[in-house]
Amino acid sequence: MSLINWIFDIYQHTRISDLARENERLRAVRVNDGAADLAPTVGQLCLAVKALKQVLVDKGIVTDAELMRLVERIDEADGKRDGQSPSA
Repeated sequence: MSLINWIFDIYQHTRISDLARENERLRAVRVNDGAADLAPTVGQLCLAVKALKQVLVDKGIVTDAELMRLVERIDEADGKRDGQSPSA
């Protein structure tokens, strides 16, 4: 291998490594931006759920305890109790 080829090879490997690092950095930024975009939506959903729960309890349709039992039953529907909604 000639000196020119060897230098070019080193340059190419360095460039590939730099691009791989930049790719990872951009992926991390995109993931973090996506999470930030979700925060207002999650907050709005929490507010809506709390309002619906309060209406149901205030109107005597369900008690807090009944609602919690229902939430636990739905949580366990997918076989794991993880505080997440089962997949639709």
